[in-house]
Amino acid sequence: MKCNNGHEATDLEFCPVCGIEITNTPQNEICPVCQSLKTENFCDECGYNFLTKKPNIPPPIKATVVTVPLNEVPPVNSVEISYSWDLLVSINNNISGAPTTEPQLFPLDNMKKDFTIGRTSTNRKIFPTIPLDGDKGISHQHALLQKQGNSFTLIDLGSSNGTQLNGVSIPSNTPRALKEGDTLELGQWTRIKLQKH
Repeated sequence: MKCNNGHEATDLEFCPVCGIEITNTPQNEICPVCQSLKTENFCDECGYNFLTKKPNIPPPIKATVVTVPLNEVPPVNSVEISYSWDLLVSINNNISGAPTTEPQLFPLDNMKKDFTIGRTSTNRKIFPTIPLDGDKGISHQHALLQKQGNSFTLIDLGSSNGTQLNGVSIPSNTPRALKEGDTLELGQWTRIKLQKH
C-alpha cells in the first residue's frame, strides 16, 4: 500500500515516512476550494472537509456554567491560592516511527484564559498558543484549553483524529474538566500532561 505522497506504507493508519493518514480515496483528489492535493480528511490549506464535502466552518464553542451550592461558597475572608500551571508535551516512544525529541514545557500565562492547541498554518493564519507542529496527526485547530479560576476545561474542536483524556476518547465540542496530572493523547504520538508548581 502507498500513502497519498507515494511512500510505501505497511501501517494501515499512518505513513511511516511522512506521517500522513492512509486513506482509500484516490491519490490525486484535489480540494475544490483551494485546489490543494488531498493529504488527509481536512484540507491542509483551507480546512475543507473531504468527508462531508463542506468548507471549513469553525464549530461553536459551548460555554460551561458552573454553579456552587450556597453551603460550599467560601467565606469572604478566605484567601484563594493561585498556582502556576504548565503543559508538559512529550512523545510516546512506544509508537513505531515516533521521533526522538526532548519534552517541551509550555507555561500557561496567568493573564490568559484561552489556549489553542494545534498545528501552525501560515497560509490560513492559524497560530496556536500551544503549537504542536511536529505531529501531522494533529489538526490545525485541534483543541481549546480554557482557564476558569484555578481549574481548566478542554474542548476538542472536531479534530480529524480526536483526543484522549487519560486513555478515553472524548466527544467533540463537549467541555471536559481537567485536574493536575491529567494526560491528553492526540495526533500520532503526542502526549500532554497538565501540571502545577
